[in-house]
Amino acid sequence: MLDIPFELNYNFACFSARLFGDYAQNLQGSERANAAFRAQDNPALATSGLIRIPSAQTGDTKAYQVGVAIGSSNSLGMVYGSTVHKNAWEARAYWQHIEQYALDPNLIDSDFFEGRGNLEGIYGSVAYGFSENVIGTLRYGYAHRINDKLGTGGANQDIPQMNPISHYNILQVDLTLRF
Repeated sequence: MLDIPFELNYNFACFSARLFGDYAQNLQGSERANAAFRAQDNPALATSGLIRIPSAQTGDTKAYQVGVAIGSSNSLGMVYGSTVHKNAWEARAYWQHIEQYALDPNLIDSDFFEGRGNLEGIYGSVAYGFSENVIGTLRYGYAHRINDKLGTGGANQDIPQMNPISHYNILQVDLTLRF
């Protein structure tokens, strides 16, 4: 696995900003794609009802994320609950693209896009500190399938269906009390 993360932070007079991202390339992803293609010939799967993959999708081995966050001074991280200050705020957005054989589906964050591969989409959030220990957060995510020849590998308790997920929408409203 080749993984190249980056983060650039800058504090302006009245607010803080962050540009962040990550690029990943699975150097053995084409081998995983070939193994998945060959697994279709398993007689036990013949009656499973799964749709056959027409060919090994050996090019689906990349993942990336790029985003930006802005917020009141020293308040970045509020959307995840890591910091809170009264009347502080943060807005964050990113684009995420995870091809089917790029990452181990057991390691993909399941909060957004269901921890699945073969999905790409946008995530946005805003957070506000009502007091020194209360954060209000609004989050939205939308994703769609990248390669229609493949499913959306991975599993999560939120959507226990096997796959594929064609379009994914989520809206979360949280009120967090930190003590």
